[in-house]
Amino acid sequence: MAFTGATFVVFFAVTALTQGFFLPKKVCYESYGCFKQTFGLFQKLPQSPAEIGTTFHLFTRQNKQTAQNLDDTTEGTLKASNFRNSRRTIFVVHGFLENINNRWVKPMKDALLEKENCNVILVDWSKGASNPFNYLQAAGNTRLVGRQISVLIKFLISYGNNAPGSADRFYIVGFSLGAQTAGYAGSYLKARYNLMLDRITGLDPAGLGFNLVTDEFRLDKTDATFVDIIHTDANLVGTFRAVGDADFYPNGGKDQPGCRAEKGKFLFSSYEVFRGDDDVVGTGGEGFIFP
Repeated sequence: MAFTGATFVVFFAVTALTQGFFLPKKVCYESYGCFKQTFGLFQKLPQSPAEIGTTFHLFTRQNKQTAQNLDDTTEGTLKASNFRNSRRTIFVVHGFLENINNRWVKPMKDALLEKENCNVILVDWSKGASNPFNYLQAAGNTRLVGRQISVLIKFLISYGNNAPGSADRFYIVGFSLGAQTAGYAGSYLKARYNLMLDRITGLDPAGLGFNLVTDEFRLDKTDATFVDIIHTDANLVGTFRAVGDADFYPNGGKDQPGCRAEKGKFLFSSYEVFRGDDDVVGTGGEGFIFP
């Protein structure tokens, strides 16, 4: 089934009208704190960690194709892995109706490792993002997933004799709802631990459910030392709002040449432009920056 931008808008409107009136006001989860209902009609509180089922998959040049699973509490697992604090760590976060096996996620991981000797951690929160009829719940779940990422970052920072003591080696790349998740991670890391992420790259950040809220509840330029945004489907499910230190609008930030009129176009149009960022994964990307 193909999900166009119009389909997402319909789902958003229907779920907002039919489910938004009976939301709980607060939920609390051990290790990740409490979440309050402050968004009003167009936001749901996050499901539990068990329901979302977030997992973290580490890849390095020593294990390019076979993941090593990490969590935010088990030092033995971390010690046995190829993770090294001396290298930059890059998280990649997928979006709505996706998982880490989507066609863009692992190619991005491969490109990052080809360019740099780094730690790449793929964040899979697909159980919390898989219901096509409940976008609002997936949007709400980004709040918990963001905190889970920040707690893991704090754990990684604190680990070992060579612990860096800061978050300036940590970088998050997120697509759509994954971009909003990155914002929550950076915001919580700063508020809870007084640590600042080095960088966030938002690939077509989700606009539905986020355009009308304050900066506290969406990705913005205060969530990392440097926040760059690539808008490739702003007229449908993304946003035209400039939220980063640098915002790019290839071909006006709307429909991208050569992309199919289905869900896949949103992620691959962003990825192709991202490939052209010389500071990230090298050259050869398609797309032109609209002035």
